[in-house]
Amino acid sequence: MMNENSLYNFLNHVYLGSQASPSIRDGAYIQYVMEKARESNRLKQWVDIE
Repeated sequence: MMNENSLYNFLNHVYLGSQASPSIRDGAYIQYVMEKARESNRLKQWVDIE
């Protein structure tokens, strides 16, 4: 559940037109890295993160 500070920060960035951090792009990259970690575990070997 989103807390009040998170909601305030999100709305403030929308209002100001500024870039929030972490961004959606940051989250997508972390998701990609986590998928590669799962793949590495499944294969029992290193996998490249491009």
